[in-house]
Amino acid sequence: MGYVVSKHGGNLLVAAEAVDERSISHALSRIPNPHGRLFLDVDVNEQYRCVEYKVRLRLSTGEAPFVTAWRDEQGRPLPLSSALTEHVKMLIETDTLRQATEHNRRFRESSVKDMGDEVEEIARDMLPYIQGRKSSPLHRSVSLRMARSRTGRGR
Repeated sequence: MGYVVSKHGGNLLVAAEAVDERSISHALSRIPNPHGRLFLDVDVNEQYRCVEYKVRLRLSTGEAPFVTAWRDEQGRPLPLSSALTEHVKMLIETDTLRQATEHNRRFRESSVKDMGDEVEEIARDMLPYIQGRKSSPLHRSVSLRMARSRTGRGR
């Protein structure tokens, strides 16, 4: 197909083989990963008005957490190349992917627990109102206050 040249680390130019999405998807699916199956996600970057490539991990639960985005050091999306698969392999070899997956799992569990605690607290606060032991505080308008003061009931 050709080569894509990208700038890394200041002045280092790296040439990588330009490939299509299907080839990268196939290469990602062939990377052995004990956590799930890797796949390519194509998104539109609104800031730079171009296509952005992200790698996600399909878990057995059906979730697809984010693994990495194909960007340069300044955050600009890079053109699709075979270097993306090499980058993902490097993440797996350095155990970064496992650590990130584990961190995301713990974060989701704590978020669910925190949300459950908050829902229980709201339920405890609202129970007296639901059971009719307390009445909800209603906003009293200025007109109601003025009418009560005219009739003498507002004192």
